[in-house]
Amino acid sequence: MTPPGADHLSMRRRLLGPILAAVVAAALFAAPASAKAPVLRRGLCDVAPTHWTLNVQKGAVLGTLQIRFVVREATPNDTWQVALSDGDHRLPTVDRIVAVNGVFRVIRVIHDRPRHDHIIASAANTNGSGETCTGRVTF
Repeated sequence: MTPPGADHLSMRRRLLGPILAAVVAAALFAAPASAKAPVLRRGLCDVAPTHWTLNVQKGAVLGTLQIRFVVREATPNDTWQVALSDGDHRLPTVDRIVAVNGVFRVIRVIHDRPRHDHIIASAANTNGSGETCTGRVTF
């Protein structure tokens, strides 16, 4: 077998450029893992009639997710501690005071990871009732 000639090597180089450019373009312009419709979950807390809603969607800024966790029918003026996490990445907990209409909410924007995001929202009433609400979404 004869070694490749100059024409063969030149053709390889001409083909390698466009292939490499296509791979780089695909990597730069690939949509993040969250390039899909918003996900909404609802559920009951452990003491009725309190219930929660967890909504996760693409953020306004490319590469971000917006998390919205709302608790309704809670006792007005009670304080709740709320924790959000994306898998093993926990956000700092926040306290919320229930409004007179029985509602509180937490909205956060986080970085959209390149794989599926496993969002967990958890809230606990700190006024002694021990009531908790926990929602999960895979986005």
